[in-house]
Amino acid sequence: MTSTATGVPAWQEELGALRARPAAELAAELVRPLRGRPLSSREVDTDAVRHWSRSRGPEVFGLVTALLDAPDEPVRRFLDLLDSCWTTWFHEVWAESRDALAARGRQDRDLAVRDGVLPMLASLDSSIDIRDNDSAVVQKVQNKRIDLADRSLLLVPSNHIAPHLFLGEIPGQPLTLIYPATGRGPAVPTAAQLRARLEALAAPDRLQVCRAVASEPRTAGEIAALWNLHPTQVTRHLKALTRAGLVTAERQGRFVTYHLNEPALHSLGPHLLTLILR
Repeated sequence: MTSTATGVPAWQEELGALRARPAAELAAELVRPLRGRPLSSREVDTDAVRHWSRSRGPEVFGLVTALLDAPDEPVRRFLDLLDSCWTTWFHEVWAESRDALAARGRQDRDLAVRDGVLPMLASLDSSIDIRDNDSAVVQKVQNKRIDLADRSLLLVPSNHIAPHLFLGEIPGQPLTLIYPATGRGPAVPTAAQLRARLEALAAPDRLQVCRAVASEPRTAGEIAALWNLHPTQVTRHLKALTRAGLVTAERQGRFVTYHLNEPALHSLGPHLLTLILR
C-alpha cells in the first residue's frame, strides 16, 4: 500500500491503522461524548458513560454497553461502516478535492512561515481576530485560553465544514483546527453583541447551554458535568429556554433530554445560530 502523490495517506492506509489499534482504545474514543468529564480529558468515567447512555434509549444503551464490555465486535462493525461510507459517499468526492485541499494546506503553512502564525490564523475564518502580538481570539460560546507555546498546530481545510470552525483539543496531541477551505465568510458577531440584542438569552450561561444541546440531545445533569456548571443553574436555564421555545424537551424513561430548536433560533437571526453551531 502506497501513499498518494500529495503525501496524504490513502484511505486503506488510514483504515488499516485504525484496525491495528486495540479495540478497547477505539471504543473509549467512541464513547468520549458520554464520558461525564470535560471534553478535553482523556479519562473515561465508565459509570457516567453507562448512566448517560440510558437517556439515549435502549438501542444506544445496548451499543455503549457492548463497547465497554466486549468492544471487539462493535468496533469491527464501526470500522466496516466507515469503509462502506467511504466507498459509497466519499471516495469520488475525495478524489476530486484532495489535491486542492492539499494545496490550500501548503498555502496556509507557507503563509505562517512568511507572515507569522497569527496573521495566517486571521486569514482562515472571519471568527478569528488577532488580539495582540502573541494571541488570537476565536469567537466561540465557551471561554478558554489555549497555550500553543509547547505544542503544535494541525491545520485541516475542509470543503464541507462551513459555517463551523472546529477546534480539537486532546491532551498530548496537536491542537487541531478544521476550517472552511473557501476562506473567510461573513463577519461573525461576538457573544456579547448577541446577548445585547436578545433579552431571552441575556443570562451568561444560556448560550453555553444552547451549545451543549446543539450537536445532540443531552440531559440537564450531563450538561452540568461536561460544562462544569452547577446543576441547579443548568435546570433553571433549560426551563427558561424551553419556555421561550428555543429548546424542546423529550422524555426518555426517567430521563428528560433537551434539543436545540434551530428554526426558532434562526428566526432570531442567522448570526445567533451560526455562533452556537460553531
